[in-house]
Amino acid sequence: MATPRNRRPGIGNVGSYQVSGTPFLSGCSGLPDGAEMRIDFPAVTKNVKVFCTHANRSVRVHFDSKDDGNTVSNLHFYTITSGSIEMDVKCKEIYISNASGGASSFEIVAELTSIEPGMMFELTGPGINN
Repeated sequence: MATPRNRRPGIGNVGSYQVSGTPFLSGCSGLPDGAEMRIDFPAVTKNVKVFCTHANRSVRVHFDSKDDGNTVSNLHFYTITSGSIEMDVKCKEIYISNASGGASSFEIVAELTSIEPGMMFELTGPGINN
């Protein structure tokens, strides 16, 4: 008789991304100009939506710190001036920074898989920080 496999969620496990995600909500109501906030997710994401909630201000969304590599100089970020961005991405963290000339605010809605953050590979390379 074959030994049953103990299957658990992982980065390549398709089912982990097909089921409804666990909700995650966060945000900041006063991110100072020039500041950056790292959002660490308790599990790997399947979808992330970021809203800029301050009129006449903007936030930048990126996958590496603005102080690392060439994230800012190579424009590896998305600027939200009003509205939002929705990304179907797997990640364990994102960075939100403010370069709008005054305090800004944002909200995050994410769908989480059941995959532990330690199983996620590091996001690096072209489009991230090179």
